[in-house]
Amino acid sequence: QNKKFDNPFFAYIISFKIILKKNPDIILTSLWKSNFITLLYKLISPRTRIILFLHSTRNAHVVDKFMTSLAAFFAFEIWADAEST
Repeated sequence: QNKKFDNPFFAYIISFKIILKKNPDIILTSLWKSNFITLLYKLISPRTRIILFLHSTRNAHVVDKFMTSLAAFFAFEIWADAEST
């Protein structure tokens, strides 16, 4: 077993490398951790469009609220899975 896969920071690096390799035109993001990676990519690829998908009216914590608000600001579209969101 490779211990570096137990490190959450390593997962961010791998995710970011995958996005860099794919070079997408559009990224659909929903959870605060994926919002972080998406916004990081948006910095180096400003033409990439972001679609934010909301699942809840409540945030889990302050970091969730911040990342979701930031993603909403840069989003091309915002989708929701319920009327309440």
